[in-house]
Amino acid sequence: MRISDVLRVKGTQVVTVTPDTKVRQLLAVLAEHSIGAVVVSHDGVSVDGIVSERDIVWALARRGAAVLSDAVTTIYTAEVYTVTPETSLEEVGRMMTERRVRHAPVVVDGGLRGIVSIGDMVKNRIGELETEQGAGVQIRIYLAIGDDPGPIDLAILDLLDAYGFRVEFRDVPVMGSWFREFWVHVKRSSPPIDEQLIKLARAVELQGLDRPQSEVDLNQAEAVARLLGALDSESDALIQIGSVFLVKFNNVVIVRNLSQTELAYFNRNPALFKDPEKALQCLQQGWPERQPPSIAAGG
Repeated sequence: MRISDVLRVKGTQVVTVTPDTKVRQLLAVLAEHSIGAVVVSHDGVSVDGIVSERDIVWALARRGAAVLSDAVTTIYTAEVYTVTPETSLEEVGRMMTERRVRHAPVVVDGGLRGIVSIGDMVKNRIGELETEQGAGVQIRIYLAIGDDPGPIDLAILDLLDAYGFRVEFRDVPVMGSWFREFWVHVKRSSPPIDEQLIKLARAVELQGLDRPQSEVDLNQAEAVARLLGALDSESDALIQIGSVFLVKFNNVVIVRNLSQTELAYFNRNPALFKDPEKALQCLQQGWPERQPPSIAAGG
């Protein structure tokens, strides 16, 4: 598929700001349109640069609130990677990963014809896979410290492979603490998703209790052990693999296979995926079953 296929669904409208726009005004534009980046253009057609909410955060961290009165050109990226309607999605995905960019303006003959984000890429790929194979399994990983996420990230990929899941596309992780979200699908020769998730939850539970795992495949048991070992450096973490929740809080690991009601509640309150303490509190107190008002992590 090509970028033109994405634009056919998303549309070609592009929000732009002029180079003399103040950062404070930029914040208002991002909020008004619920977007993460805008193209900087002196005429609404040319691409002079691109500026994102992450640029604002980094500038505030370095220079403080004074940056809000500066022009966007003091924080924007002038070297912009662009694509055309004929660029393949595979090529765009590779470029975003290698260049660590999340947005790419679509340009034809020097003029703006749209913009695509890494979220658009993920959404499109998920749609393709759901059409081809049915719904996938959502993966979320939160690490409170996240100083060295590599071993944990690799251990999770090994675990997914051991349980017959195939990773299709992964978003760039959110830094600060560390958070990554992506989807996987079962390999063609693997058992059904529900069966694999039940086995996974049981294997983690047995490993955490240090009990014999005679009913668990050796390769799968070793993958679980590697993941729990990699988590030693994290006091607080939350890992979701479909309906399986692994929560580590104050160095205690708890695994839970969520009901559909519980899973729906967490999906309505996505901030909980970044707050292991509150997520655990929700489950222990039965909030999802009582259906309280939606909450925000840290609130």
